[in-house]
Amino acid sequence: MFEIANKSINHKAVRPPAFPLFPGRAGRNFIGEKAMLTEAQLQERKKGIGGSDLHNILNEKPYGCSRKLWYDKTGQEQDHPVVTTSLMQRGNVLEDIVAAWYVDATGRKVRRMGSRIRKSQPWARVNIDRAIVGGERGPGVLECKTHGREIFYRLKRDGLPASHVLQLQWGMFVTGYTWGSFAVLWPDGWQFIHFDVERDDEMIALMFKAAGDFWKQVENGPAPHRLDPKDKRCQECPFRTTCQGELLLASVNDDSDVETDPSLEKDLNEFLELKKIQAEATDLVKQKQNELAELIGSRPAVECDGHRIYYRPVETKRIDTRRLKAEKPELYEKYTNVSVSRPMRIYST
Repeated sequence: MFEIANKSINHKAVRPPAFPLFPGRAGRNFIGEKAMLTEAQLQERKKGIGGSDLHNILNEKPYGCSRKLWYDKTGQEQDHPVVTTSLMQRGNVLEDIVAAWYVDATGRKVRRMGSRIRKSQPWARVNIDRAIVGGERGPGVLECKTHGREIFYRLKRDGLPASHVLQLQWGMFVTGYTWGSFAVLWPDGWQFIHFDVERDDEMIALMFKAAGDFWKQVENGPAPHRLDPKDKRCQECPFRTTCQGELLLASVNDDSDVETDPSLEKDLNEFLELKKIQAEATDLVKQKQNELAELIGSRPAVECDGHRIYYRPVETKRIDTRRLKAEKPELYEKYTNVSVSRPMRIYST
C-alpha cells in the first residue's frame, strides 16, 4: 500500500459569495463536464491513466482497488453496472458553482482546460476541472468537489484524504504545474473550504513508478492480485462476480427460496448509498466522542455551552449465559425465551 507523507495541509473556510454566481449568464445550463461525458469520451479514458485512477492503482482505502481498475481499462464488461446516484449528479451539476465560489474566495482567475497528455508517456493523462491562471505563482491545478456533511467536516478536521492528494499531484505531474488547489462545497450546509497544495516530486516519483507498472499489466497482463473476498471494497464492485465468483457467498449457507426481482434496483441502491453515509457518520461520531472523553479526563461531570456532560463509571451486572448454559443447561433452557425476528442481510453476488 502507498503511504502518503503526513504533511500539514491547511484549509480556509469562507463565507458564501455576495454577488450572483454567474453574472450575465442567466439561463445557461450549468451541468458540469463530467455529467456530459459521451461514450467516446469514456472510451478515451481507457487509453491511459488519469488523476482519479491513482487511488485504485495504489489500493487506497476505502474504495481503491487496482484489479477493479484493470478490468475497466482492459474493456471487461461490468457484471453489475454502476448506477448513477443523486449525489453523483449533484456533484456534476454544482461543479461550475464550486469553481465560481473559489474565484470569489481567492480572487484568482480560472479557466477550463481540455485533456492533457504527457508526450513522453502517452498513457499518463489528466482532465482537470479548471486551470488557475494569471497569478504570480504561475498556473495551478484546480479540482472541484462536493461532499456531504460527514466528509466535509472530516476534511476540515483532518485535511485532504489520500485519494484527493493523489489526484491533485497527478494533475501537477502531467501539466508540469508546481501547485494546485482543492475547492470543496457542502451543498446542504452551503459551506465552502479550499486547500492549497504544493507539488511533491518525491510523491510523484512513487506514483509514476506504480502507474507505469500498472499500465504494463493493462497492456500485457497479468491482472493485479485480488483483494480478500471479505473486504468491504468487494461488496459493491461492478466486477465482483467475474473477480471473486462464489467466494462472495461462501459464508451464506441458505440459498433456498431466492427469486430475482429487478424492480428493487432503485430502492436497493439508494439504501446502500444511505448505509455508506451512515457508516461514515458513525465513525465520525465515535472519533469525536473519544476526543471529548480524552479532554474531560477523570472529571465525572462537565458543563459547557448550555450542556452538561456526565462521564462517570457505571457498574453493570450481566448474566454469563455461556457459562450458565455449560454448567446449568436445564436452568438455561427453562428461562430461555424464543423470539422470531426478520433481519435484513444484504450480500453481494
